[in-house]
This record gives sequence, structure tokens and C-alpha cells, in this order.
Amino acid sequence: MNGKLILRGSAALMACVSLSACLGNGGGIAAGGRPGGGGNYSTELNRVQQLGPQTQRQTGTVNYSGQTRLETTLPGASAANGFFVGDVALAANFDAGTLSGTATNFEGEVDGQAVTLAGTLDSANTTDPNIVTQSDTPVPIIGSITQGNLIGALRGTLTESVNNESSTAQLVLTGAFVGTNATAATGTAAMLVGDEAAVGFGIGGAGTFYVDRD
Repeated sequence: MNGKLILRGSAALMACVSLSACLGNGGGIAAGGRPGGGGNYSTELNRVQQLGPQTQRQTGTVNYSGQTRLETTLPGASAANGFFVGDVALAANFDAGTLSGTATNFEGEVDGQAVTLAGTLDSANTTDPNIVTQSDTPVPIIGSITQGNLIGALRGTLTESVNNESSTAQLVLTGAFVGTNATAATGTAAMLVGDEAAVGFGIGGAGTFYVDRD
């Protein structure tokens, strides 16, 4: 890995400084980054993106599971030199407007070398927003449709397998629910690592995620 690895596009996370900017207006969200490279990730992401927006209001707590994908690049470079794919589990409480969840099992490769990031990122470890919103839009004849959005922050310690270096990391997921009854969700993902100088690697990047209703 030549010392440091960096995930692309940290500006995407830093730009998400307000709830309105992160959640948008419920009209769906385009997934950033380039899918693929993680088994069937590209196929599953495309499937979820084709479901269309949520239209029916949801109640109670609904569990979701899926994956996130983040690209890597060397410091000062612009071209991607690798990727990580991790498992994501979310619980959306539509009544309370809250979100909780975890991300773990990060696997990928950097410069052709297999790399894993051991550890679990958990929403319980941060006070940053973990929010679910639903908004109603009047529609002639039908009455109204409901669309939903989410923003989740998952934090913890990750240890990379090449140099066995560890650091705190935070993954932020920003997206929209899709499928008539919010059968899935998809959007953008960004991860930042605490002290890249101390651990020998840095993460500050953007990618995509998808989750399906369990």
C-alpha cells in the first residue's frame, strides 16, 4: 500500500453541514462514485436504484441490510487505486424519526493487494445526526404521496490488515428511501479517519451505499 491509503472525495462529507443540505427534498438521490469491484455490489446497487421513490408513509421500526463501497487513492493523486466494500445494517424508526446501525466487514484491495479493515462502526458511538424524515406532497386525485430520506453517522475503530494500524473512523450515509413502501434505500457514503499521520494511513472519501428491507 506504500504507506498511506486515502478514500476519495472527503469534500462530499464536509459539504453536508446542514440537515436540509443532506436530506434534500425527498425527490431521490444520485449515487456518487463508481460501482463495481466488490462481488455483486454493482448489480445490487443498480437494482435498488431502479426501484423508484417511496410513495407510502411508513410507521414503526424497519430493519435494513446491505453494503457500502468506497474508492481509494494515494495522497496527491486523483485516479482511484483500489476500493473497500463493507456490510451495513440499519434500523429506521419512522415514528421517532431516528436511525441506528452498524458497518463492518470492510474488504477490498489497494494497488492490487488484498486489504481488510477490521472493526465495527456504530451509530451509538457518535452524537452526530442519525435521522429519518418523511414528507408529504399533494398529488391531484391521489391525494398525496410520502417520500423519505435518511442521514446516518457510524463511528468506531478500524484496523487495516497490511500494517496493522488502527484509527477512529466515521462513516456518513446520506440517501433516500426507494420502493413504494420504502423497501430499500440508497445514496452517497463518505468516511473520514481520525489521525492518519499516527496510524500510517488516511481515509477521507466518498462512495455509495444500498440497503434492502429485511
